[in-house]
Amino acid sequence: LLKDTPHLFLRWEGYSHRLAGACHLSWLLFGISFLLSPSPLASSSTTSWMYQCVMYDIILGVLGTLTTLTAARDFPHRRITNAPGQSGTLSHVAIVTQNEMIEHSFYQGLNLVQALYLHGMSWWNIHRGEEESSGSGSGMGMIMNVIALWVVTSPWLIRKKFPVHSFSANWTKEAQDAMKHSQQQSTSSEMKRHVSTMSRLHAKKKHHQQQQRLEKLLYQIKKWQYIFYKHVILHGLNLSVAFPSSTTTTIITTTTTLPFTLSKTWRFFWICLNTSYVMEFFMQTLVKRHILSQSTMLWLQRLLMACSSIAAILVLPEVRLRPGVVFCSVVLNFVNRGHDVFNTVVIGGIVVRFILPCWL
Repeated sequence: LLKDTPHLFLRWEGYSHRLAGACHLSWLLFGISFLLSPSPLASSSTTSWMYQCVMYDIILGVLGTLTTLTAARDFPHRRITNAPGQSGTLSHVAIVTQNEMIEHSFYQGLNLVQALYLHGMSWWNIHRGEEESSGSGSGMGMIMNVIALWVVTSPWLIRKKFPVHSFSANWTKEAQDAMKHSQQQSTSSEMKRHVSTMSRLHAKKKHHQQQQRLEKLLYQIKKWQYIFYKHVILHGLNLSVAFPSSTTTTIITTTTTLPFTLSKTWRFFWICLNTSYVMEFFMQTLVKRHILSQSTMLWLQRLLMACSSIAAILVLPEVRLRPGVVFCSVVLNFVNRGHDVFNTVVIGGIVVRFILPCWL
């Protein structure tokens, strides 16, 4: 990658995206220093560490959003139309479309909003003191929590203004038939030109079929990763932070007095999440530029997905989710799909009216 740096980042064409991408990649690498540096245990250093983490997450969210939007603006991908079910992030024949970039920018912005929400709730609980750390010790505290929850969920009000791509479209029968038809046409044209290369074409076709099966499996895993992210890490965590179930706030770790947003486990997860968002596009670019092979890219995707999944599992005990609230969020968002804000408000109302009085 280093030898191709001038070709990737220093060309004038699409300079704003290349600059934003270089800054974003560098900022992600810089984030490793947060994992290597010791966590502050003294109260005097906690505030400084919090400001560092907050500023890092803000810059990371801004750079991620800018990288996606500049890519959609600088390159003529608006003219690209893939076959039904072909997504440019994994497919060896498809190209990332402008709509995929625009959709991606929504989730980059969502990461930024959630980071501000979690850090803000951490600050709010710390400065209210131990007696009101759960956010339920006073009417004003509850009102502030409800307002913060509505703000962090409100971006879903404009979700329909962004393109929507279904994960399942990548493995439906219609999509697979379209991909097979495309490959059959390619193989037929090659056979007409090279009659004597039947064995080579057969091997190539078998290799493509293996890659298709692997791509299909990765898309299916990505779908379940997205479901876990949306209903547990996003809505479930936001609800759990707004309505903790005891006087010990959910945003305080069990091992230290640090908010979980400042812990090494959360920092590792947050970097993995943001890296996954950008690297699936960047690695596909490397494939199209013949810097990376398709098979190597798929191996790297599996490694990245595994690291992200492990990081998500490790962070669950630390954030102390409320299982009942998370379960209600999952069920309601599946039953009433596309109405995330309404569903969250309903769950919040149920918690405030029926559950919180039992917890107090």
